[in-house]
Amino acid sequence: MALKKLLSIDGGGVRGLAAIVVLEMIMGAANEGRRKNNLPPQEPWEMFDMIGGTSTGGLIAIMLGRLHMSLQECKEAYMTLSMKAFSERHILARAAGFAGLGPKFETKPLEEAIMEVLNKAREHLGVSPADALLKEDDAACKVFVVSHLQNISDQTAILRSYDNFEKPPQSINTMKIWQACRATSAATTFYEPLIIDGTRYSDGGLLYNNPVSHVHAEGSEMFRDDETLLISLGTGIASDKEYNPHLFTITNQLVGLATRTQGEADTFIRREGGKAARAKRYFRFDIPGIGDIGLEEADKLLQIKLASEKFLNNPEVGMKVTSCSEQLARGLDLGTPSNSEICQSLGPYAANPRQDTIPLAHPNSFQWIWDDAKHNFVPWLKSGSGIFWIFGKPASGKSTLMKFLLRHNSTNEHLNSQGGQYSMCQYFFHELSELDTRQESSIAGLLHGILFQLLQLFPELIRTIRPMYRKKVHPHKAPGSLTSIWTIENLKEALMSLATQSSVSQKVCLFIDGFDECQGERGNYLDFLKSWLQKMIGNGLSVKICLSSRDIPAMRERLDTHQSLELHLFTRKDITNFVSQELLKTKSKSISLDSHGHELITRNLIKSVVDKAQGVFVWVKLVVADLVSGLEAAEDEEDLEVRLQSLPPELEDLYAHIISRIPCRDLHTAFKYFQLLLRAPGKTCTLTLLQFLMAAQNPKKCLQNLDEPGLIETSPEEILEKLASLKDHLRDRCGNLIQVQTRRNAPRRWEPTRRENVTFIHLSFKEYISRDSVQQGIKDRIQPWGMPLVPTADLLLMASCLLLLKTQKSRKRCPSKPQERNFRTTPDSYSRWRGRERGRRRRIHRRDLQEGT
Repeated sequence: MALKKLLSIDGGGVRGLAAIVVLEMIMGAANEGRRKNNLPPQEPWEMFDMIGGTSTGGLIAIMLGRLHMSLQECKEAYMTLSMKAFSERHILARAAGFAGLGPKFETKPLEEAIMEVLNKAREHLGVSPADALLKEDDAACKVFVVSHLQNISDQTAILRSYDNFEKPPQSINTMKIWQACRATSAATTFYEPLIIDGTRYSDGGLLYNNPVSHVHAEGSEMFRDDETLLISLGTGIASDKEYNPHLFTITNQLVGLATRTQGEADTFIRREGGKAARAKRYFRFDIPGIGDIGLEEADKLLQIKLASEKFLNNPEVGMKVTSCSEQLARGLDLGTPSNSEICQSLGPYAANPRQDTIPLAHPNSFQWIWDDAKHNFVPWLKSGSGIFWIFGKPASGKSTLMKFLLRHNSTNEHLNSQGGQYSMCQYFFHELSELDTRQESSIAGLLHGILFQLLQLFPELIRTIRPMYRKKVHPHKAPGSLTSIWTIENLKEALMSLATQSSVSQKVCLFIDGFDECQGERGNYLDFLKSWLQKMIGNGLSVKICLSSRDIPAMRERLDTHQSLELHLFTRKDITNFVSQELLKTKSKSISLDSHGHELITRNLIKSVVDKAQGVFVWVKLVVADLVSGLEAAEDEEDLEVRLQSLPPELEDLYAHIISRIPCRDLHTAFKYFQLLLRAPGKTCTLTLLQFLMAAQNPKKCLQNLDEPGLIETSPEEILEKLASLKDHLRDRCGNLIQVQTRRNAPRRWEPTRRENVTFIHLSFKEYISRDSVQQGIKDRIQPWGMPLVPTADLLLMASCLLLLKTQKSRKRCPSKPQERNFRTTPDSYSRWRGRERGRRRRIHRRDLQEGT
């Protein structure tokens, strides 16, 4: 039993634009599967089996279903038609000053506008637009429009592009398309009726402005043995008005009565107890707020468009659109059946934004990697197999190197130099991920990522895992679920099945960064990857892995016999280049130094820094920042040397040294900021810059603001100014241990306040500052100075959410002009913070009870 898809479009004059905007949204969502499979989107005439409309809804039905226009073409043509059709008032209306019971507008501009639309479809019609018949044999999409037979007061005429032998024909077989357009759009009191062989046709909206019942009836008769999906598009809900029998208002109220279509919609949905709607076989979309716009008010097209977009931005409407589009997409050709569904089940949990936050390599860095004499990396790229392990000290530049390799053309050239055709995949672990799901630090994230990328690269592999997916994964699919339906065991089984298949022969180089940041049994996970590679030998898929991590026992035990590279032993020249450029571009303010003296000192400093760095880039970054501040403070050679020698060579010792140099009055603030990041939602150690700004406020201020009615008036310029000041404040108070990162993968629609994150300078500092002994040492420094300990980070974060709500002006999507934007953010809900705080208090209470006993 096939699913036949029906579309009903109300009349409404210029408000028909609203139906097109809604249909654009539904069609876009329904075509998403085809887009992901690189297939062109289907147009309404391809997706729907029947389209019916009344009045201007009938015009749209003919454009989409009979003329095979795209939605964009239809929208442009409809707006042009609306402007022209209501441009010239009828001579009687002009003379009397009101419409009376005669036509309000001249008919000729309407007919000319209709012919312009038909001319645009001349190629599809194959004949002169004036001669093109409404009837179409074996049409992919059946189309009808509703008209009113004025010869019979209550008789509607269904003008069809097809034959319905269960009902007598209500139009001549020789009816032209332009005649059908005129017949359905000749709104009473607006245009003269169309007369064909003595029969007077006028706008069908007088009796059935909402044609949903006719569409349902026609669909039931034409597709008797099939299921039907019916989508009904309204053109605005009008407000109720008291009936006034005065002669001059009768015609206006007649139009008003004709355009009140909600009653028909309510009657239809109650049919059979709402069975169709509950079964997701009937969807109705109607836009509030535009129903009182006159049928002829073409100057309000922009208002109609904006109101429709606002309606679609409502979360409940969005869920309804999603549900509707899912039903509409049923049976759609997606290239290979179920391909889209399988990929969509993996995609959200394969997200890996980490690579976008890694800084690009400093110019001319890592060029040594292409030197065969120093190591075996290039030979491995050309002809090697298995795993190549890049390891090194914390913060030695492993992630930056991996990003460099992925982006450098030489990597691809060496991979394919032996005649093979390699594709590249990647996954970057990240313990400080901006994703609340923590997937970037889990083995599940890696497995989702590998499987998703392989299926995207080679869709033909999907048939290998489809039986397993249908049997073990698909049954767990639940609407609205926030967790993946793939278990780790399912993912492993799917990857193993790809390893043993032989029908698809492809080569892949997989780059995995930061494996030491993967939570759980890293050794077991690495064993799985090794066994996965082993299974591929002699089969179709061939994968080799370039993997980076710290040098930890679990990794060395399993990779000691593999080809490897100890990164910090090769980066001396890279560090030298970085330090020299940073120091030499800083102008000394010392009165005892000329340019030559400054250059001599910096060269001596460069050598000392590089000797002391031991290949750790984060150490270098912090030390260079410290030396730059010395140069800018007019320190001479002796002062700078003392400054450098006072800095410990080990990274953690350097962290301790930097904290020890923060004055107590600033350390109190810095400690508060450290705690905020440690307690950030999802343990990501990351907040947006705006969230951080709000959380840094005094929580008492937030509570006081709650008592004040209304929103806190804050201009966008004021917020941006505060954010700029916050960046300088963080650098001054926290000794460069906290940094602001630009979210390079942030959607373009996001406001500036959401495109930057605050986080720790490196994972190694997060590990350091998380230790109880380190935090206690900071507290011991703060308390003797009489400074109270900061409020709990949870309280600050909760208060920031309240403050954000008080300053948030709108939930609308940002306008295009920066000066018109309403700045907002999306913090965790208040209930989430309240639940966390409640849990914390319960734990404290239980501990107190235990200590009391």
